[in-house]
Amino acid sequence: MANNKKVIKISSTQKHREEELAAKKAAELALKRKRFIMIGVISAVVITAIVLMAVLIPRSSGGTSATISTDVQTVTTSSGSSGSGNITVKAGVPVSWTINASQSLGCMTGVKQSTLGINKTLSSGTANTVRFTPTKKGTFTVTCPSGHFFCRITVN
Repeated sequence: MANNKKVIKISSTQKHREEELAAKKAAELALKRKRFIMIGVISAVVITAIVLMAVLIPRSSGGTSATISTDVQTVTTSSGSSGSGNITVKAGVPVSWTINASQSLGCMTGVKQSTLGINKTLSSGTANTVRFTPTKKGTFTVTCPSGHFFCRITVN
C-alpha cells in the first residue's frame, strides 16, 4: 500500500504542474489578445487622424490665373504647408511665376515638374522666380524635390 500512495502523490504533483502550465498559457494568450486589440485601436486612431487632417486642413479654393502683359504671363503665389493650390496658364506664352517663401519651407526647398521644364531651388524669406514656357496642354503636378505635392498647373 505504501507504493500506491507514492504513485498518487507523483500524479497529483504532475497534475498541479500541468494546471499551472495551462494557466500560464491562458495568461499569455490573454496578453497577446490585449496587445492585438491595442494595436488595432491605435491604428484606427492614427487612420482617423490622417483622414480628418486631409478633410479639415484648408486648401486653396479655386486657384490663381496668370495675368498676361507684354507677352509674359505673371503668377504670384505663396509657399506654405498646403502648397500653392492650382495655377492656370496659357500654352505657348512664357510664364514668370513668383513664389513668395516668407515662412519656413520644410521639405519645400524647391519645385520641379519635368514636362513643363520646372526645376528651381527656393530660398526662404524671399520671392523666388520660376520661368518656363508651357507647350503641352493639360494639368501637371508640381512637387518638391522629394516628390511631395506642391501645386497643380493647368495649361489651356
